Amino acid sequence: MPYITPDTLKPLIDELKNFDATTYIYPNGHLENALMAVRRTVTLQFMNLLADYGRSKIFDLIRGGLPKALFLNPLVHGVELKNLINVNTRDELINVNVNVHEQVIKSDVSIVREYSINDVLSRRLNKIMGSLWYTLITGDPWPEFRLYTEAGLHFLAAHVLLDSVNENVKQLGRRILTSLGVSKA
Repeated sequence: MPYITPDTLKPLIDELKNFDATTYIYPNGHLENALMAVRRTVTLQFMNLLADYGRSKIFDLIRGGLPKALFLNPLVHGVELKNLINVNTRDELINVNVNVHEQVIKSDVSIVREYSINDVLSRRLNKIMGSLWYTLITGDPWPEFRLYTEAGLHFLAAHVLLDSVNENVKQLGRRILTSLGVSKA
């Protein structure tokens, strides 16, 4: 992240006092998942459980692996979108382009679910509904998909669909990502 500044990090850290994880979300609902702040004590428990489920994507933590996540709109916090770009190749660095088509997210979005690691381990479905854990345990992506769709978190909603066993549902997830300008999932 060659354009990151201390002013980019400050809101993430400041807001962490009330959440398990904080990250930025582009106004169009796309998540640049290379940058997040997490509460260490809570995160370690859930990271180990994610590993037990064979999950290795870092954004699974904010996709419902952790109960309380805050998605900050960078424009609200005076953060330039360019500061959030994750660059992996020289070509990406040369051709930096922040392309936000439409503004779906107009403010910060908080997703607060009241469950603990014990609720997940005990499979208390009524407590974990709408989380990654519910999707993984039941195979039913729709409560989690609905939560993210209604919040404007389309990137996360698309990734929920990619976890489906139904190829048609996965295809819809890929189409949503393509509409956000994401070429790989």
